[in-house]
Amino acid sequence: AAFYEILCRIETVLHVERRGGFPTTMEKAAIIIEKAAGEKINISRLAASLGYSYSHFRRRFREFTGLSPHQYELSSRVNKAKTLLSENQLSIKEIAEKLGFDDQYYFSRLFRRKTGTAPSQWKGL
Repeated sequence: AAFYEILCRIETVLHVERRGGFPTTMEKAAIIIEKAAGEKINISRLAASLGYSYSHFRRRFREFTGLSPHQYELSSRVNKAKTLLSENQLSIKEIAEKLGFDDQYYFSRLFRRKTGTAPSQWKGL
């Protein structure tokens, strides 16, 4: 799943570059979600701001990225956590809070499920 997610993101970047740098609506949505890692994003509001109903946006976004908007958001937060853990300056609890997780244990379970490695092990790498 993680490998597929990476391929989807690479394809998104390459797709934008091939088309001359003008992102489509779904590319814009993916960029907004990635940049908002750590903030609570209201997917319904995002969809409305881009001119879509929630269900239509969700379907189009999934076709474009291979993930639902919520799963894409979680994956973006986990990717940001990887970077923060690699920098080795913040505790796992601080990283969880910085990325908008109310519970550091939920963050740890999610991180392990998405990466196959516990945050403490990733931090030690």
